[in-house]
Amino acid sequence: MNNSSELRIVQLTDPHVVPAGERLHDVTDSSGRLADAIAVVNAMKPRVDALLLTGDLVETGTRPSYERLRELIAAARMPVFLIPGNHDDKALMAEMFGGTPAYPVSGGRAQYVVDDFPVRLVALDSVDPSSEFAEFTPERAAWLDHTLAAAPDTPTLLFIHHPPMRTGIAFVDLSDPQWTDGLAKVLSRHRQVRYLVSGHAHMALQGTLAGVPVYVAPSTAFQLVSRLGVDEPPSKVDVPGPIPLHYWDGQSFLTTTYPAFEIDEADRLDALSGMSWEDLKKFMSIKVDAPDR
Repeated sequence: MNNSSELRIVQLTDPHVVPAGERLHDVTDSSGRLADAIAVVNAMKPRVDALLLTGDLVETGTRPSYERLRELIAAARMPVFLIPGNHDDKALMAEMFGGTPAYPVSGGRAQYVVDDFPVRLVALDSVDPSSEFAEFTPERAAWLDHTLAAAPDTPTLLFIHHPPMRTGIAFVDLSDPQWTDGLAKVLSRHRQVRYLVSGHAHMALQGTLAGVPVYVAPSTAFQLVSRLGVDEPPSKVDVPGPIPLHYWDGQSFLTTTYPAFEIDEADRLDALSGMSWEDLKKFMSIKVDAPDR
């Protein structure tokens, strides 16, 4: 890590990986787009400490799809942590990834804790196996309540697949609001949760739940465009989304996004201005006389 209090986490979501040699919907190279995103993450400076993949890891839960996913995430130069989405097969995920550092689960549970960083990472399963929607069962509520109670003074990031709030997007908000209400009740008892991140919507969103900031990441595969608050089907746009970086500075989280391509050092402002970075900072800090307002 960069120092003892900082943490840099990249979130990639909804890659919808397909078997080698195939394309998503016969059009989109979703696997190639995940590979490109991981290459960008590997090149980030300062280096990234952890990579979260927040569900819909594959398009269909088949062994060849997960084999391709395993090949892709093997290229990451930082720890990778997985959670399932509604397109995933949790039983097959547990068979192929369970007990590994990327998915340290057992006993059919798709939830776990990572205590290796200044911020505690808690993976919460939101998948309803009978539908596309989210659910928050009493068993999940009890597990989360117990898990958070075990470290009440440690800043915590919770990562989930489904957006844990009303979004204004019709197809996302079809989930029973009971799940977000139940999650909010648990969170209201544990104020150390500092951030919630999720995927599923294929577009970037921000909101809150029980006073906790929520960030919904765009997909690496394709985007969905929907007018908030309008009951209409979304439109698909076949482009990869920007890459979210969640930066913990020791006090709070800040999120920025990187384009899904490498940045040329020649385009830095110091290079473009012909000034050193120190001189450029001095130049920007010069106060000039301004007319009275």
